[in-house]
Amino acid sequence: MKKIIALLLTVVLTLSCCAALADEIWAPGKTVFIDVGARAGGGTDLIIRYITQALGELNPGVNFVVNNYDVADVGLGKAAFAEPNGLNLSVVSVGNVTNYHFGSSNFNPEEVFTIVSRLTAGGPQAYVATAGAPYSNFSELVEYIRTSDKKVKIGVNMGALSHLSWLSAFNTIDPELNNMVNYVQSGGEADKLTNIASGSIDLANCSMNNAIAYEADGKLVVLGIIGPEAATRESTGALVGAELGEQYASLKEQGYDYSLDVGTYMTLPAGTDPAIVEYVNAKLLELNGNETFENGMKTMGQFTNVTNLEETQAAWAAEVDEFVGLMRDLDMMVVE
Repeated sequence: MKKIIALLLTVVLTLSCCAALADEIWAPGKTVFIDVGARAGGGTDLIIRYITQALGELNPGVNFVVNNYDVADVGLGKAAFAEPNGLNLSVVSVGNVTNYHFGSSNFNPEEVFTIVSRLTAGGPQAYVATAGAPYSNFSELVEYIRTSDKKVKIGVNMGALSHLSWLSAFNTIDPELNNMVNYVQSGGEADKLTNIASGSIDLANCSMNNAIAYEADGKLVVLGIIGPEAATRESTGALVGAELGEQYASLKEQGYDYSLDVGTYMTLPAGTDPAIVEYVNAKLLELNGNETFENGMKTMGQFTNVTNLEETQAAWAAEVDEFVGLMRDLDMMVVE
């Protein structure tokens, strides 16, 4: 009988705790801040804008405010040292971890944040080349790299995911390929597209929408797509609402056993009460099935997959292990 009474008391206390949290966090009249270490109007910012719109529908009376920071470290620092009360969130990807280890960021998300939820499973990107390139798919590119005297120039954001996606793909096919190309700093996507169109670089990766538009204008050629396991030519076409030609076959469809699983993650400051973490994760899970969220992520070319806390942390750990391991293998670790 004592055990039953104790169990009932535990259940009552748990429910009381959740009820108290519901009253204190994300209640009508509250403001939830989401710090984004990216400029307004960029891809990450737009993803979060769709998410906050959906969260506003799901939580009437709660204000969701997005704060953009052109310098990523400023945004990360602001979010990392915010009050851990469930009202100060941020968004990261494994790219923020690799930036830290490459020495281009002062903040390691592994240390300064609690990962709360995976909001998307990532989206496909196109591998593109200059118009008139002597290769039209990934197999021809690989053969060209192996046989040509000329080293192709690949425009990337050094140490970030655009860099690691190429490194990882070539490393899977043949690690020697990475010694046969030149990686050059090319900044953001706008810089890459400008440099590809002008011929200043030979290769880059970019969003699907830009790849489709620039290819239609004859400014580049598409060699294939890279993205999550789910990113096939057919599924990507459905995602972006376009009938894609054979040049948009994924690397897997082109015969290479490689995919790029990189999600978008919501965070709270490190040290946040586990009960608050669970509460915020449960709130974010409500995005699944929300029409505004689903349509917004489709517009942004993202495969939706908001996950529970256990799944989120497992997915995050797998991504960190993969990409930090790759950096160690390639002797790219500036900061351990």
